Amino acid sequence: AQRRHQARACAMRLFAAAILAFCLHAPALAQASEEAEMLAEALSAYRAFDYVNARTMAEQSASAGSTRGATLLASMLERGLGGRRDEEEAVVWYRRSGQAGDAEALFALGVMARDERGGLVRESAPDLLRSAADLGVADARYELALLFMDDEFGMEDVARGRAIMEVAANEGVTEAQRDFGLLLLEEAETEDEVGAALVWLNAAAAQGDAQAAYAAGYLYFEGARVAEDEARARELFAVAADGGHAAAAADLGWLDYLGAETDDDIAAATALLLQAAEGGDPQGGFRYAWARAEHADTVDDLQAAYAALLAVERAENPDALAYADDRAALRAWLEDALRAQRPDALEVEPAENGDAGDSDR
Repeated sequence: AQRRHQARACAMRLFAAAILAFCLHAPALAQASEEAEMLAEALSAYRAFDYVNARTMAEQSASAGSTRGATLLASMLERGLGGRRDEEEAVVWYRRSGQAGDAEALFALGVMARDERGGLVRESAPDLLRSAADLGVADARYELALLFMDDEFGMEDVARGRAIMEVAANEGVTEAQRDFGLLLLEEAETEDEVGAALVWLNAAAAQGDAQAAYAAGYLYFEGARVAEDEARARELFAVAADGGHAAAAADLGWLDYLGAETDDDIAAATALLLQAAEGGDPQGGFRYAWARAEHADTVDDLQAAYAALLAVERAENPDALAYADDRAALRAWLEDALRAQRPDALEVEPAENGDAGDSDR
């Protein structure tokens, strides 16, 4: 009985202690709940593109002590979402979050320091990026690698940058996979070394990187120190073209054009060539002019082809373009055809390629 009494007394003391602890922490719990609610509202408004309300709620959350709220507010201040842009104020809030161990805030500070924005100096970028990388931000590791490989930054150490780049590539950073693959390709002397570069270029291409996809596709198409594979090259050119790579659109469009069997095939190929021309690729512009000329049904078609060709020839360093003889021949043919159709048809200006591309084909 005495032991039961002692046990009951001990239980009551523990219960009382628990109640006291709850009472002491209740205000903090209530405050944390309020902060979480404000942050949730800010994030909800942000995802709905209601930046004005998102910024208001983020400011309230940050002022109440929320680290994530401070990071969100800083990001909106940095980009001018929901109000005026204020990079110096953004730095204040990023620093507050960074001091609380927020990795994304440290990463943002590192990038801003690298670019000397918000009153930060470039010399502080490496430490900030390193801190963010140590907290698990793989993109920060990639940016740090670039710093070590940039002689303009005054801290060039290519070997160290290369090692950090490889780590970032292994962590799945698309840009790191692309750049590391291109670095290996530049150094490659054997088929095995080209194959090692292709591993990384294909990995970046699988994540939609246009530059990596085009570089890998070109290797497969040319069969340069790798087995020729036109089907794989076309797949990669398509990825690159979808990503806005003008040269890829030019190459894929020309391949499709040469293999076209129907009017729909010609239309699809010509659309790719127009995309290349509008993207500023000179060979794409020439090939677009050729395709429009070869399938011209009207004077307007001929004029569109001629305007596209003039735009290419008046581009910077036209003599460096390929197909100089073909370009000269195409221009002569177009001029003869236009004169035969209508004397004033040659009075065209080198229009924007998009204006030259009005066709139902």
